[in-house]
Amino acid sequence: MDTTRPEFGTYSVTAVGAEQACVARRFGPRYAWPGRLVALLVLWHQRWRQRRRLAELDNRLLQDIGKTRREAIDEAGKPFWRP
Repeated sequence: MDTTRPEFGTYSVTAVGAEQACVARRFGPRYAWPGRLVALLVLWHQRWRQRRRLAELDNRLLQDIGKTRREAIDEAGKPFWRP
């Protein structure tokens, strides 16, 4: 999933993973942790943003995606680190 933000440019979780693999091959596994950390932070931010927006949807839009208000509230109430 690509995301464009004016202050950060274009990034994707796939690109972060590919960069991490390249660094790990080049310098060994001890240098791979920064890439994994960045990928995890990006994932957490995406979850937080998507759950916040899900909570803001009205009933008509929730019906369009096949969710009930209760399901949306339950999902939005999860912490960002839980899948």
